[in-house]
Amino acid sequence: MGEHVVNPPFYVDTGDRARDILGTINSPHLRLAFDPANFIRAQVLPMTDAYPLVKDYISYIHMKDARINTGEVVPPGEGDGEIRKLLAALKEKNYSGVISIEPKGRPGIADPDFFIIAAKALKRLLREAGISWK
Repeated sequence: MGEHVVNPPFYVDTGDRARDILGTINSPHLRLAFDPANFIRAQVLPMTDAYPLVKDYISYIHMKDARINTGEVVPPGEGDGEIRKLLAALKEKNYSGVISIEPKGRPGIADPDFFIIAAKALKRLLREAGISWK
């Protein structure tokens, strides 16, 4: 007891395992919602270690950032989720899909204040990257 678990294990927490499932099923009806914080919380750098393996399967971006040493969810750009690299890659491929924001800072707890902070952070990062949104 007392041991801190950063992130309960789930199978698609690394690029290799995500590609395993997506490539094995190999269906246009099964795509990935890319969530940088889920990789970070599994000690995987999203853009360095996961994105190259799964980029062809991504259909949706779930914009969530976290700190690799604690798993703490933080506003986009304030953690280790390589958010600026992600936005640069999305701009390069002319991504025009959905980018959602996590409405909570802690698992299972909705936090309107955190959502507002996260939305403002994402808008600032999009402006910095030269990406427009509707």
